[in-house]
Amino acid sequence: MEDYFLSLSAIKKMLADNNLRPNKSLGQHFLIDKNILQKILQAAELTATDRVLEVGAGLGTLSLPLAARSAGLIAVEIDRGLFPLLQKQLQPYPHARAVRGDVRRFHLKKLCFDCWGESPVKVVANLPYYLTTPFLFQLLQEGPPLSLAVLMIQKEAALRLVAAPGTKEYGLSSILCSFYTKPAYPFPVPPTVFYPRPAVSSAVISLKPREKPFLSGPRADLFWQVVKTSFASRRKTLLNNLCQKFKLSREILALEMLSLGIDELRRGESLSLEEFAKITDLIYNIKS
Repeated sequence: MEDYFLSLSAIKKMLADNNLRPNKSLGQHFLIDKNILQKILQAAELTATDRVLEVGAGLGTLSLPLAARSAGLIAVEIDRGLFPLLQKQLQPYPHARAVRGDVRRFHLKKLCFDCWGESPVKVVANLPYYLTTPFLFQLLQEGPPLSLAVLMIQKEAALRLVAAPGTKEYGLSSILCSFYTKPAYPFPVPPTVFYPRPAVSSAVISLKPREKPFLSGPRADLFWQVVKTSFASRRKTLLNNLCQKFKLSREILALEMLSLGIDELRRGESLSLEEFAKITDLIYNIKS
């Protein structure tokens, strides 16, 4: 770890030598705590055969130990100023590749396939806060075969990802993570471990893919229509949202939902993953 760790003084020097400073618009907060870095690496459970995708690589604080401990690394960085420094950091590792650009515009599955074929990928990243939700949808719905994701994100976002139905944090991102993975909340991260310090606390989350898909095929597509419709207008009941979206009889749908033990007055934020699946099957059968 000593060989790879970028201290606060080293980061400041690299930035100053290249006439750079942290970019607020890109949410740049560089990790400067060795213990937190070690905990992230432990949570990632890296082996010498792992292929790793990193997003928001910055100056390479995570990239260097990831490259040293894995069989392959793709480190994505959007910042034009930081990118040449990241490339230089990774030069000693021929199996590590720095890629510049906005990850939201990448086809992640193709990016990883071009390097590693169908091999499962681990994602390890200190994500810019603004990127959390779009990246998770991109990764889980359209990304490469995933073996594990370990992400440092804003604490409030982390709590949403592991939230239970009926809580104020529960929402689309909670369902997304539970649908595809078994989410866990390993540990919180204080603002003091970053340069510059963010105004909010962070946390590390771990996403382990389910062994079997929760739903697949047409039912999976319909499931997401049901979920998004249920959260489309929180002031409306679940029944009203669903009837409007799928052009269903209110009386028939209310009776069918009641037969499943789901009251027509409930709202989307109170439903579990399993209850959403029951409603999906119900609508699928009605529409068929």
